[in-house]
Amino acid sequence: MKRIVCILLTAVMLLALCACGAAVQQPAAEPETSADAPAQTDKQPGDTLTLGMLTDPDTFNPLLTIDGNAGCWFAALTYPTLLTQDTGASVQPYAAESYEISEDGKAVTYHLRQDLQWSDGTPFTSADVAYTKYLAGDLGMSRLTASVLANVEEVETPDDYTVVFHLNTPSYSFVNSIGVRLSILPKHVWENIEDPVSYLNDTDPVAMGPYKLGEYERGVYYTLEAVDNWFAAPDGIPVKKLIFRVYPDENAMALALQGKEIDITARNIFSAELVSQLTEAGYAMAESNSLGFVHFQRVAVQLILAPVALQMTFQPFPCKLCTLVVHAGGVIP
Repeated sequence: MKRIVCILLTAVMLLALCACGAAVQQPAAEPETSADAPAQTDKQPGDTLTLGMLTDPDTFNPLLTIDGNAGCWFAALTYPTLLTQDTGASVQPYAAESYEISEDGKAVTYHLRQDLQWSDGTPFTSADVAYTKYLAGDLGMSRLTASVLANVEEVETPDDYTVVFHLNTPSYSFVNSIGVRLSILPKHVWENIEDPVSYLNDTDPVAMGPYKLGEYERGVYYTLEAVDNWFAAPDGIPVKKLIFRVYPDENAMALALQGKEIDITARNIFSAELVSQLTEAGYAMAESNSLGFVHFQRVAVQLILAPVALQMTFQPFPCKLCTLVVHAGGVIP
C-alpha cells in the first residue's frame, strides 16, 4: 500500500478547532496576503480555514470529476452520498439512514432520511437517487461508479424514501461502492439540463452539502461558505468559510504554509526535503498507509484531532476538510 505524507495545520487555529490544550510550535513568519485572493486579516480563529492545493478543480460536476482531483473536494463538500465511512473504513449512514441486501445478493435497498432538502427547499427523495443512477450509469457520466452501475438491471422506487437496486448478478460490495462513492444530484434540476455530460455546474448549483460554492478565480482561489441548518450539524458548522488557494508546485505551497498564508495543505507533499524542513519548523506531519482513495485523506484529520482522541466520520477521497470542520465541533460522533 502506498505511503502518504500530509502537511497539516498548526498553532492557534489547531487549538481553536480541536478545543485541545496540546502545545504546538508556531512558526515565526508573518502572513503574506495575495492581492488576488481574499485576505486573512482580522480573521477570527475558527471562522475561516485556508487550504493550499496544486491544481484547479477539473469540474464542479460531481459525477464527472476524477477521483483524486481537486474537483473531488468540492463534490464531497457540496453534494451528499447515501453512505459514508469512518476512519476504519466501516460504512456509516449519511443521506440513507439504513440499507439491506437480499439473501441472494441481487437486491440492494437503501432507506433514505425523510428530513432532507436541497438548497432550494425541494425535498430529497428516491427519485433523485434513481435519476442520478440514470446520469451516472446509463449516460456513463460517473468515472467512479459507471462500471459498478452496469450491473444494475432495474431501479425501483416503491415510495419517496426507498430505493431498490436490482442487480443482474449477485454483489455484496455494491452497497458500499455506490453508497459511498456516488454523489446524488437533484432530479428536478438536472432533468432540465440539455447536455448534462458537458455541464460544468459552476453557476449557483443546487446542492445539499455542508458548504456552497462562493467566489472564485481560476488559478488563484476558490471559496466555500457554510450553509445554514445543515442536517448533520444542527448547532451550526464551526468553520464558516473555506478558502482554497492554488499554487504552482509543492515548494510554493510549503512557503505559503510557513508564511501562514494557508493553514493546511489539501494535497500531499511527497518531497522528503520539504517534509524534513517543515518538521524541523514545528509543523505537524501525518504518515500512513493508504487504503485507497476512499480512505485516503482520513489520515490528515486523524492527526489534527489526535490530541482529543476523536473518531471521525468520512466521505470519499476529498472529504478530510468536511470531516475536520464538522467533527472538530463535536457534531458527528
